[in-house]
Amino acid sequence: MTKLLATAVAGSLAAGCLVFAPANPAYAATAAPSPQSRLDVLTTADGMAGALSQVRSPGGASVTRRSGTAQRGSGKPMIGPEGRFRIASGSKPIIAATVLRLADQKKIDLVAPVERYLPGVLRGTSDGADNPR
Repeated sequence: MTKLLATAVAGSLAAGCLVFAPANPAYAATAAPSPQSRLDVLTTADGMAGALSQVRSPGGASVTRRSGTAQRGSGKPMIGPEGRFRIASGSKPIIAATVLRLADQKKIDLVAPVERYLPGVLRGTSDGADNPR
């Protein structure tokens, strides 16, 4: 289940990065911006200190791109693929959309107890009981 959820989240992120060209033929002739140039826009025009993008294939190969700095004004480069950081509330809409997609595909049941999918996470139990303690 965890692997399925991780794959779905990665797929949602990748799908969100796709560019759909409008019916305007003049626009269709131009090349879509590269992933690196999109990160660079975030750290220049949009004012973010740093941005990181990592895409991992099902086979395990990954490509990491980064732009900006790890801390505003420090000049310290943005972390690489080995770094870990909190993404705060940015993941909530992605997780919500992924859960709803999995429910639509009948892969999860929204009314099932959390224990079915994450035994032991709530209340420190691992017996799968639905009863509150």
